[in-house]
Amino acid sequence: MAEKKVKIDLKSRLGRASSNNPSAPTATPGGIPAPTGIAPPPGIMTPGGIPAPPFADKRPKVDKADPFAAVSADDAPRARPAEIKLEISEEMQAQSKKAGRTSAIISGLIGAVVFGALGFVWGGQRAGSVQNAIAVQGAQEIATDIEKTNKDIKVLQEKIAAANKALFQDKKFPEAFAGELKGIKLVFDASSLAGKNTNKLKPQTQKALIEYASGVQDLEKRRDRLARMFDNSKKDILALLEGAEKPRMSYGIFTGKGEKGPVATFIKIKEPFEFAGTWPDKLKIKGVGEDIEAERYKTGEPFVKPGKTEKDKPTVYVTPIEPDGIARIFPNEISKRVETELSGATLLIAGTASGTTGVDDERTGVLKTGEDLVKELRAIGAKK
Repeated sequence: MAEKKVKIDLKSRLGRASSNNPSAPTATPGGIPAPTGIAPPPGIMTPGGIPAPPFADKRPKVDKADPFAAVSADDAPRARPAEIKLEISEEMQAQSKKAGRTSAIISGLIGAVVFGALGFVWGGQRAGSVQNAIAVQGAQEIATDIEKTNKDIKVLQEKIAAANKALFQDKKFPEAFAGELKGIKLVFDASSLAGKNTNKLKPQTQKALIEYASGVQDLEKRRDRLARMFDNSKKDILALLEGAEKPRMSYGIFTGKGEKGPVATFIKIKEPFEFAGTWPDKLKIKGVGEDIEAERYKTGEPFVKPGKTEKDKPTVYVTPIEPDGIARIFPNEISKRVETELSGATLLIAGTASGTTGVDDERTGVLKTGEDLVKELRAIGAKK
């Protein structure tokens, strides 16, 4: 026969249940009378049952100005005491009656639950304090890393500005530029935030840190591309600078008769000539499989003029195209790359003002983002 167990409601045992005669023993199933007069353990008040720990019912005081205060005091969760029920077998009751120890057993169990709960709460508070201390220290370490990175970014900004001036104003190749870029390394990335408890910071601060790390890495890639470009394409860049200083006529238009009227053909002049120099009357253009002798168009019919005899070659007229027009419509590949990388790095560092391109496209530069983060992170370390 299975052993019968008796459920004893601890609230009733501690005097919470209402009755006409609270001191009278209560009958329980199985005919075994319930023990009477169970004394609560020292420090436990009756009839209120088990009181909550001294601090459990108090809501945490949260300074809303604290960067860690992601949850307000009104939203802080409050622990609700759970109802505790104990099951004591008939055998245990019999042994307790013989030894007069039933009260001691229950009191001991209650004490273990209460002080175990206290230990959990105290441990949680201590752990939270440790984690906050780690976050404060981490904030200072991140601020130091950002300050160092921003210092390198300012140096990079100065070198890029000098290269822009040399290329587009002085029309000179910046000889030292590639070497100077190689000496700069921007190492701040997502790994710089690891183990710093950044999850304790405000959401907007966390977002700014990620944006800063991403911007720094983008800038680092541009720095590397610029260094390799000015190293490997020096000859091409010098040719571009020479062409800008002394523009040359390198392309022309040949006009012929089509089925529905005159048709212009874009052609390359084999021997370009300076725009500011003497223009030759005869030109040589690149044909299919061979070079073609042509005459520079001056006046009259701009079409092919047949030869005087069948043995004579026809006369081809070519109109040269001014260099600036060619550069605008057909920009040189290396020229596009240099301009794109230099302007891209400049905008990434300094940002863009609202309405720069006719729309609300304001974007904070990585340098300003870093400066703002340093101020906020240093303030966290200064809080007491």
